[in-house]
Order: sequence, then structure tokens, then C-alpha cells
Amino acid sequence: MAGVLRINRDILAKFLPDHETIRQFEELFTTVYESSSNDAALIQSESATAKANLALALINDLKEETFERVNQNIKSYNKALSYTGLVLNTVAYTFGTKTITKTLGYSGISLVTVTLSGDTPGGINLIKTLTYSGLNLTGIAYT
Repeated sequence: MAGVLRINRDILAKFLPDHETIRQFEELFTTVYESSSNDAALIQSESATAKANLALALINDLKEETFERVNQNIKSYNKALSYTGLVLNTVAYTFGTKTITKTLGYSGISLVTVTLSGDTPGGINLIKTLTYSGLNLTGIAYT
């Protein structure tokens, strides 16, 4: 079929860090494939070089690490939970020789900060701050 970008999981695994990111990439292209015929015609009319550049740009966007992407991906790592009484304070996630620690900060009963430390990717925000009005979450900021 003309205009179809053929990338299998082995190729994706060279560029994408984990199974979840590969699944998201596949869903992205499924969505593009199922889009309107005008969009499909536009994609098919592009040159092979343009298609390859588009695919690489999408891969790079998916590879960009953020606080939330790291926070989600570390859930599959081995973990050690640390409590003070009944309150969860830290979770240490290990994968091979790497460790990422998630530290939870509270104000009263409300979670107000989540901090990542240890073997985190460079260039990402490491603190997620939650703000409240009464008991209602009103904002989230990353620093």
C-alpha cells in the first residue's frame, strides 16, 4: 500500500524506552490512519523523506522525558515503601543499578508535594506541587 510507514516493534524498540511508549506510538499512528480521507490523502502525498522526518519527530517527542512520564514509568520498577505511622513518606524504585526515590510532602491530610530524586533523567522538573482551596485541588505546578 503506497504511503504506509512500515515500522515494526523491533525498530521501535531501538528508539523508544519501554513497552508503554511503544504502545502509545502505535496508537498515535492508528489514530492517524483512521483519520479523515483528506488527512490520509495528505499523508500519502508526502515524500518518503518527509514521512521519515515526521516519524522521527514523533519518536523524539515521545522520548522526551517529563515528570509525569517518569512518575508513570517507574511504577513497574521494584519498590520499597517507607511510612511514618500510617502515612506514606517515600517510595524507592529500583531497576538494575538505578534508583529513583519519590518523596511525598503533606500539609495536614493533604498531599502538597511529590519530589523525584536519584537517577532521574536530566532536564526534567523534579517537584510537583499541588495547591488546594479547602479540600479541593485547584492547581498543579512543576519546578
